[in-house]
Amino acid sequence: MRFLQTIKNRLQTLPRAIYLAALIVPLLILISAYYLTVWKSVASFVVALDHNNQLFQDFLGHYYPMARTILHTSTPVPGYFYSAFFALLLVPLCALKQMPAMWGWGILQAISLVTLCVLPLVRLRRLKPGSIALYAGVLITSFPILHNTKWGQVSVMLVVCVVAAFHAYAGKKRVLAGILLAVAVAIKYYPAVFLVYFIIKRDFRVCASFAIALFALYAFLPATAMGLQPWIAFEKARIATMPDLEWIRHDVNSQYFGHVADRWSHLLVKKPVGTMGAQILSVAGYAVFLCNLALLWLMERKNLKDKYTLSLVLLFLSLPFLIKTSWPHYFSYLPFCQIVILTYLTSARSFSNVWKGGLLLLPLSSIACSSVFVFNWFPHWKVYNAYGMIFIANLLLLVCVYFIALKGLTGTDHSSDSK
Repeated sequence: MRFLQTIKNRLQTLPRAIYLAALIVPLLILISAYYLTVWKSVASFVVALDHNNQLFQDFLGHYYPMARTILHTSTPVPGYFYSAFFALLLVPLCALKQMPAMWGWGILQAISLVTLCVLPLVRLRRLKPGSIALYAGVLITSFPILHNTKWGQVSVMLVVCVVAAFHAYAGKKRVLAGILLAVAVAIKYYPAVFLVYFIIKRDFRVCASFAIALFALYAFLPATAMGLQPWIAFEKARIATMPDLEWIRHDVNSQYFGHVADRWSHLLVKKPVGTMGAQILSVAGYAVFLCNLALLWLMERKNLKDKYTLSLVLLFLSLPFLIKTSWPHYFSYLPFCQIVILTYLTSARSFSNVWKGGLLLLPLSSIACSSVFVFNWFPHWKVYNAYGMIFIANLLLLVCVYFIALKGLTGTDHSSDSK
């Protein structure tokens, strides 16, 4: 122990960047060694995480062919449910042959992941190097992050856009906040949920910049590049080919609240909830979302400590109560939320040591549930997802946020941030 303490003391005397590198580099080596031990190859990694044995299948099967044909056709590629703007955004990359384009997409995935690791540090400056290393470790061992990588999905990029929008807003850059949120919504529509925060704030500058940017990105730019009628035909065809969501109810990958509850019912009492039960669960999910909005409104009325970050976390954690797909990669926000709540609890003075210790179990358990280590305890990815482990990780954080917010609303844990 004395030897380890001596090493720690000597490391702490180094410049911060070198100290941080001395913590993170060995951690990355250990995690890489673990992955090589468990999976041996990229092919084994891809097969272990989900169905389909092709790395970046969503990019190769949907994004790439759509970007190569978007300027010549108004018919979406089968399985492409995104906007024309997103396809146009990928045209330069997808002009390359398939393998170079795949490598380029991989580089963009890596940049997004590094950005997601670095961006929260802009606002969470009180993080010590050890906590930063912990966040990096949580991020690259998070099952949703790995799932996003396996499919070559855009969820990490969307999380980066949303987090950047809230950081811009906290830094008084309101127009930029609206534009960043519009970029996310123009790619994939569900980040529009986060506009609710600015509506509650009655910040019309953010809302106006969002509306103008969204119109420019979603409609004006594609209509100009494709022609107005081809763009309208594309959007109509895309909407017409949207899948019936009923089948998703029976897909174990879905971590939507109602679908997880249905599977729990089947596992515990050997009986699914049925059509009426599914409707009740859907209403219950909306009710949870409305309760979260009410809590967000109360947090805004009382100048709660770290209100911007807590509000962002609360909205992220609301998504699986609204979005009926809620595939595992949708939860790429979990590492960010986990480190935010851990940081808040470890620095909060309004909780007794007993309460703080008990509450810390929630984010720590959330990290465990969503980690690749727990995932690998299960015999198959279907079993892990069937039990709703990622939804459980989300729910644990949501419960913790309620404890934090209610304590702040009834106590003295206020912020000096301006409204």
